[in-house]
Amino acid sequence: GILATNTTLTLFTSYYLFGSANFNLLLAGISAVPTLLLALFIPKILKKIDKYKLFMICNLLMVILGLIIFFVGYENITAFFILSIIRSIPMGAVGVIAFMFTPDCAEYGKYKTGIDAKGITFAIQTFTTKVNAAVASSLGLFILKLFDWISVEAESFAELQSAGIVQSDLALQGLWITYSLIPVIGSILSMVFYSFYRLRDRDVQIMAQCNAGEITREAAENQFSKKY
Repeated sequence: GILATNTTLTLFTSYYLFGSANFNLLLAGISAVPTLLLALFIPKILKKIDKYKLFMICNLLMVILGLIIFFVGYENITAFFILSIIRSIPMGAVGVIAFMFTPDCAEYGKYKTGIDAKGITFAIQTFTTKVNAAVASSLGLFILKLFDWISVEAESFAELQSAGIVQSDLALQGLWITYSLIPVIGSILSMVFYSFYRLRDRDVQIMAQCNAGEITREAAENQFSKKY
């Protein structure tokens, strides 16, 4: 999440690389459609596939499409536009599924300790989300400075345009790297961390039944796919 520097540089990218501050709004609006449609079908999809597997597959697709976008470059606007819309599908799935792991962790915690700590579990998730957003914003601007980015104080893009500040080719390349490549590295690292995640949907359902007193602990352990 810390490496999701594209989230804070979308307007920069839209203005400096695609020549219009409105380009990002158009892209975001169109990309939202497949994401919303996917969110409606996620529950049905998860009945056929474990959400961990789907999450990892979507992360892998994000990495592949992200690398393609990076190497295609921003000069080919049509290709970037189409690839970004396609990438919004697995990206939307990752965004939805990521929040589904939290209640699973709470069920696991109660099963292991007998303590129902859903409140602090969700609070930690909310806290880390805010930390990620704050650090990603600062990190994105810090990386831009490494590419000799010229800082400009302006209240609007019209004022920025009137200032006549021209960023160097190095600065624009740095913006493209920060926008397109750094988040890909973040997705790769997330897959590394998630490879240690051991809970699976079927086992969590059994834990939930045990926590609710519907089955005994011994019965639960006999049904698990692995030892917890």
